Parts: sequence; structure tokens; C-alpha cells
Amino acid sequence: MPRRLLEKMTWEDVEAYLRNDDRLILVFGSTEQHGRHLTFATDSLIPYAIAKRVSEATGVILAPPVAYGMSLHHLGFPGSLSLRPQTLVQVVIDLLESAVHHGFHRILLLNGHGGNIAAIRVALADILNRIPDLRVMLRSWWTMGAVGDILEKAWPGSTKATPRRERLPCFSRYAPTWPGWTAQPTPPT
Repeated sequence: MPRRLLEKMTWEDVEAYLRNDDRLILVFGSTEQHGRHLTFATDSLIPYAIAKRVSEATGVILAPPVAYGMSLHHLGFPGSLSLRPQTLVQVVIDLLESAVHHGFHRILLLNGHGGNIAAIRVALADILNRIPDLRVMLRSWWTMGAVGDILEKAWPGSTKATPRRERLPCFSRYAPTWPGWTAQPTPPT
């Protein structure tokens, strides 16, 4: 299936997509230090790379990543940039409300930074209460069993020392399959 990157689509492309499908992938990362060996973009690049594979396997639209997160605890390192928790809550709400406005109702939030989790959960508690037909799945990339497949391909033998976590249903072979999230689109209701 073709990878669908929102930044490379036109509004007419999205309009045509929404006639047959209502799924979207949003990636949340951060811009913070990762020691002396990794870049500030690490928490955005990893989940975005995974999300690209999911998009390719499923044909689901992938929005550009939100590259800033709740990283107040990293501000002691020069170059780390952070959103306040309440700002991140509002960013999540605003993006989900925008998506719903256009017809997206099944949305995967793929998180790349542990500091984002609490704020994203607060945002979901709010918006899911107000928009009950919205279906959102929140996952952090490091909790997904399919990550082991990617690591094994990049660094053979790297996953053998650690027991594999059971694959999450939504990322088994990079094709989300939670109820209502199939590799094949279903028309919006």
C-alpha cells in the first residue's frame, strides 16, 4: 500500500481519502537532550519512522510529527525545548478536534517521549468525554513488540538477550488490527 504523508498531500487528496476511510496517525515527540550520543530529535524521529511503516502497511494518513513535548525536566541541558503540561494538553485537544472536524474518527497517537504521557492522557479524558464517537489509541513506541522486529533488522542479535514482549495487536506486522482498525479502510459512518 502507498505511504500517505499528510505533508505531501493536497486538501483534495484528503477529501478523497475521507470518502473511504476515517483513520489518522499523529506522532508526538520532544526536543530534548539524549546524552552525548543522540540528537535532540530522537524522541520524534523514532516514532515517526515507525509510523511511516504503519502508514505504508495500512494506507492510513500520517500527519507530520509534533516535535515538542513536555520536557521541563530536561531544561538543565542547553538546547532542550519544552512545552508546559497544560500547553501540550491543549495542543493534543486542538489537533484531535481539527481531525474530527474533517471526518477523522479513528486516530492512533504514537508517542515518543515518556514526559508526554500524563498530558496526553489528560487531553484524552477531556476530548473523549465531549466527543464520544471519537476512537483514539495511545501507544508509546517502546512498549510495542513490533519494535523488536525493527531493532533486529537494524542490529542483528540485539533483541535475543531480552525476552520479547507480546506483540500489541495494533502493530502486529505493522498493520493495526484493533477492533475497527483494519488494514483495509472502512467507509466512515
